[in-house]
Amino acid sequence: MTWATPAPDQLGYAARVRSVLALALVSACGFSVPARDDAGGMPDTPPDVPTVTWTVDPTSGKAVPANQFEWRDFLKAKGLTSIMTPNGLWLAQEASGPLADSIGPVALAPIGATLYGLTVPGWSRKAVGTTEGSVASFSNMTDATLPNVGSTSMTVLALIAFPGSAPANTRTFLVEGSGSLTAFAQANLDSSKHLMMTISPTTTTGAQDPGTAATAVMMKLDHLHAEQKLFTSTETITLPNTPLVGSRGLFLGGAVAPAPETRFLYVVAWYGSRAEISDADVTALLTALDW
Repeated sequence: MTWATPAPDQLGYAARVRSVLALALVSACGFSVPARDDAGGMPDTPPDVPTVTWTVDPTSGKAVPANQFEWRDFLKAKGLTSIMTPNGLWLAQEASGPLADSIGPVALAPIGATLYGLTVPGWSRKAVGTTEGSVASFSNMTDATLPNVGSTSMTVLALIAFPGSAPANTRTFLVEGSGSLTAFAQANLDSSKHLMMTISPTTTTGAQDPGTAATAVMMKLDHLHAEQKLFTSTETITLPNTPLVGSRGLFLGGAVAPAPETRFLYVVAWYGSRAEISDADVTALLTALDW
């Protein structure tokens, strides 16, 4: 018997038919052909799985970004696109001496009997602080990087604990500005352990005791919107807009009045237009920081 050799075009047609049948069988069984990974590597992390690129205190679980880059990543990840990265950051982890600025050049020098390496319940990081009634603070009144609060906005966020009982008299724990009474804003604690905000001669007092656990306190001097406010996660203290005389300064602790018992875990500051943070964004920031 003699076998006939198929013509070349018949061979091509048969190959094409086999290919079509094979693809049809694969599709009918619900399989898909994976894309070729020429790089030979693992696929990228899914976009809905965020990577934490900022410092988190391991005991409290709260974010404490350690530099401007960590703040950039934190704000972006939390969708806080209206808030700029800060101008100043004091980690408050020193064992002695001035508190270094991890973003800018503003070192805060110790005045009086300041304390270091303090333990705060629920936190791994240490704190610096002051004792009740002491004329003590960490401060800078001369660095030209600090804004002139008479004409330029300034906002400071401090993570702070007031572990003692109510002070005997009004005590100061945070000051923006310096010099005469009309040249700075004060955040105070009164004898009922309520927060106060003062720009002489105006004072507004809050209604809540901040307790003894660490809390976030944010003081805003916003020239653009003529706002002077003190925030916590549970209340907002609004001062009637009071013009300030020009000055520069930042105090953690006492200034005109002595300091209360304090524990400063972390402090961050915004200057100029960066400090003009809306109330809604303040609330969003405190929430994102888990306060």
